[in-house]
Amino acid sequence: MRIRRILNLIPVMWMVQGVLPSSSAAQPYYFYWAAYEIDPSVPQFERIHRAKVCRYNLRGGETDTLLSNQEGLEFKFVLADQQRLFLGYGDRYGVNEIYVWNPNAPSEPKRLVFSSNERRVSYAAEAPLANRLYFFMVDPFDWDDDDEGLMLILDRTTYAIVDSSRTFVGESPDRGPFFFLSRDQRFAYDWILEEGMEGIHFDVYATSDGSKLTRKRVGPLRRFTYGPSLYAGKNGYAVMSYAEQRGWANNKYTFCDIDRATVMAVIPFPWRSEVALSGDGRKALIQEIPWMDGPKRTGRYWVFETETGKLLQKITLPVQGMMHIFETHPDEIFYVSDLSKPTTIGLTEVTPANVFLDTVTVLTQQAFSTNQLGDKRFLEELERDLQQAKTKLAKSDSIGCAQELEEFQDEVKKEYLAKDKKNDKRFVSDDAYKTLYFNAHYIIDRAITRPPRSYAPLLNQLAALRIQIRTDAQQELLAGEILIKGLEAMVDGARQRLERQDSLGTALYLLLFRRTVRQTYELSKNRTIGKIYVRPEGYISLYYRAGYVLEGLPEPTVLLLPKMEPELERELRRYRQEVEQQR
Repeated sequence: MRIRRILNLIPVMWMVQGVLPSSSAAQPYYFYWAAYEIDPSVPQFERIHRAKVCRYNLRGGETDTLLSNQEGLEFKFVLADQQRLFLGYGDRYGVNEIYVWNPNAPSEPKRLVFSSNERRVSYAAEAPLANRLYFFMVDPFDWDDDDEGLMLILDRTTYAIVDSSRTFVGESPDRGPFFFLSRDQRFAYDWILEEGMEGIHFDVYATSDGSKLTRKRVGPLRRFTYGPSLYAGKNGYAVMSYAEQRGWANNKYTFCDIDRATVMAVIPFPWRSEVALSGDGRKALIQEIPWMDGPKRTGRYWVFETETGKLLQKITLPVQGMMHIFETHPDEIFYVSDLSKPTTIGLTEVTPANVFLDTVTVLTQQAFSTNQLGDKRFLEELERDLQQAKTKLAKSDSIGCAQELEEFQDEVKKEYLAKDKKNDKRFVSDDAYKTLYFNAHYIIDRAITRPPRSYAPLLNQLAALRIQIRTDAQQELLAGEILIKGLEAMVDGARQRLERQDSLGTALYLLLFRRTVRQTYELSKNRTIGKIYVRPEGYISLYYRAGYVLEGLPEPTVLLLPKMEPELERELRRYRQEVEQQR
């Protein structure tokens, strides 16, 4: 069973991800096999598998038959670079013979010298820039958890064996297909997860000879409640998944640059999904998949930029299709739902943020009409927030747009968290909450670039926030001693309440901090107020860092926040009076 689990992974790597063609202009093809009709009167264990190899043009849709009557062909072990085809032949235990064949210059397939009756090839990969081929082999008759298998490293031109070792696969051979290469293809990265390990770690190997070089940590040290797990890796980039609580509703995708050992962006994605990377790894294509009913492949794709985490476009394609990605076509994906109807999708397009806003408005109305969101007046309030966001976006007021969307999010979340209260016409269902809250979140990320999120303990984040106030002041992103000392006092108050485990008191000080920053920014934007101001960069820096601490507090705190409004308003009125006196 273990060997079969490995073998079943191969189509994902070879047939979906694709392999580097020798030329950037190479025509992309999908190679597949078609089995001949099997005589049902022959017992299954005596049947000889015969198939033909076909080539499908991913632009034009034409199909060619390349090889016929291939006995014992196991096509899932084929590796294609558009110029050469690696064909795997074997028996029900796996592939034990590998042949190479050029589909553009037909001749007899050439058998490679390392073929073996003892070991079965389970997957292959290549590093064209390093002129290397890799074949991972296992013994299906004598293989357990302690047997990591064998990695053969070949010269990509001559097919001569360069080295054979247990490399690129760490201690879990069933993760073998998930190793990937650096951008210059000098290194191979293998994700490592060990008990008690903090952070994200990869073992680094030399692609030339398979020697292990080092272990690299990516991002800060931190413990993950659930995860991390590697979902995709390519060209020095990786997509990791983790959650603070169990379930897809709490899932976050982390986009990492392994070459630079940095975390680039983190996006929440609360739908069950699977991920692929574009040919150059700079875009993540996330496809929603259903829980139980419906097609396994929905054709609903979200395209995110891995460097920033910004949502670039949404793509709706026919269901039950297969996506083909090639490294030499980084700006395109090729999608096949029917072998007569290929679709080419460009990845350079960016959907304008105002179009996404229109989409959220439609989704809000649909949620109300399908009884996923209750109360007509509540619907009108949400629509008003969205319209104001669109108006401010049209005026190039990106911060104002983000503020309106945050108010939209706050209203949706407040009603969602209060879903257990009785006899209330206002409500937000689970599905409506995910759809509305997170679609708004992605638009905010398009409008502004938030500061990096910290995963340090909340007390440490508050200490860093206090330092950030003075740092931003030195950079002239805010000014005014009354403002600076007031913000520092609010952070000190939040820290004292947090030390007493008073989450409500902590939230009060942080809300006062955020509203003070926002109010000063609004006053600074509309008129001159002497030496007291907050510039846009200072607003984003402080407002969102305080928000990260708020998000780390227990969620029930949010339900009690409306009771704090009178006290917050009194403090803000007093602050406005002091500012007016300083003008």
